[in-house]
Amino acid sequence: MTDSFYYDDDPPQVWLDDLHDMNIPGLWNIQLTNAQRINLIARVKNDLNEWRKHLRSDIDIMKGRFGHDKMDEMERIVTPYQLLDTLAGDLSKQVRELEDRAKKGKAIPEGFMFGDRIFGDMKTKRWHLGSRADEDRWDDFMSVERRYQMIGKEYQQQGRVVKNAAQRVKEQQVENKRIMAELNKRRSTTLMALQVSFALLAAIITGIIAGMSFLTDTVFVEGVSGEAFGALMLVVTIAAVGTAVVLVRRRQTAIKQLSQDITDGRIMAKRLKEAYDTEKRNFFPTQQTFKEISQEYKQLKASFG
Repeated sequence: MTDSFYYDDDPPQVWLDDLHDMNIPGLWNIQLTNAQRINLIARVKNDLNEWRKHLRSDIDIMKGRFGHDKMDEMERIVTPYQLLDTLAGDLSKQVRELEDRAKKGKAIPEGFMFGDRIFGDMKTKRWHLGSRADEDRWDDFMSVERRYQMIGKEYQQQGRVVKNAAQRVKEQQVENKRIMAELNKRRSTTLMALQVSFALLAAIITGIIAGMSFLTDTVFVEGVSGEAFGALMLVVTIAAVGTAVVLVRRRQTAIKQLSQDITDGRIMAKRLKEAYDTEKRNFFPTQQTFKEISQEYKQLKASFG
């Protein structure tokens, strides 16, 4: 990855210094006579055109060093030179407009100055023109930006941990509510009473039928003796009683298991909440630091447009 200019290329600052040597803002000096101004404009236009022609030639040479697979590296090198070319284009336009006014004998507009320092960051291809103070401020900005990015990364990582911890607490609370609802349902005597009642009623009815079959030898089904049918009903009676017993025991087992589950769930919810609180406390200093440096970073960034 390219992170510096080539040794045989004039640095951007050298080109900018040459541009300042032309004293272009001096063309707007109100003390100049019209003839002096027009003569100086002609000389500056020639110097500026030559300067720009040589700059563009060097830019083409720089571009020629890179293949199509290294366009990003090429842009890192040529971007500050292209900024200077744009500046030269703006200056040329201003000089032409001044020349037109001078030839027409119009009033000379207020002059201007342009930055005597070119500075920036090759990696991100951000370049600026300004004063030495602006350059120092840019160095401060780059330092703040690196810190902003570092803390921002830490902020995002810790934020994800806190968010996940909060989600786990929420999910455990939902699960605890579900278990409690199921436990309350199991503890309800209404449903259990109906189930056991049906089983016992069936046992009573089949028991009566079995007794009548054994005692009176009553035939309830054609082709089946009363004694045989009574034996069948006795089996059904025993099964019905057994079902009632199983239902009661199953309810007791389910209640016991759900009670244990809700106890475990509450313990887990407490642990998760403690873990969440710890992560949140750890996150707070990073959150505050990131908030403060974000404000500083945005203010400095805005000052560079």
